[in-house]
Amino acid sequence: MKNRNLLGLTFGLVLLAVVVGLWLAPQATAIGPKQEEYVGSLGILIDESVRTTVVNPGDLASGTDQAEVTLTISDLANNTIFQSTVPVGPGGFEYPDLNATQLSQVSFDSSGRAQLIVHVVGRLPGGGCIVPFVEIYDSQTGRTTLTPTAVKVNPKS
Repeated sequence: MKNRNLLGLTFGLVLLAVVVGLWLAPQATAIGPKQEEYVGSLGILIDESVRTTVVNPGDLASGTDQAEVTLTISDLANNTIFQSTVPVGPGGFEYPDLNATQLSQVSFDSSGRAQLIVHVVGRLPGGGCIVPFVEIYDSQTGRTTLTPTAVKVNPKS
């Protein structure tokens, strides 16, 4: 009887240890680099241009927060107009401007407006984050017309 109580007590303590261990264990993390994705839509007129800047607010001193960022600009028919993948270290990177005169005539509707989709994907092997900015400006004067907001595709990451 004494052995049975000792065996039950040992089993109970082991079970308690397993439950506490599972409760205190850190949450499992995904294997592989972190990825952030942003998408936005904008309209430009024939005399306007689009400027896209991606900021990596990582640690400038360590230089370990390198990100690989892919920018894709397409029309509503999902035809790729511009695509580029570049490394973005702490600080920022400005992509070449896209002038509306570079678009084909079929991109424009009857009012002279082209609707574009901006898609930014950042792969961050060391963690961190990216912050994309899009600016629409008048090609003649350089004056900013609009700064649309991109939406994070998976806000939980």
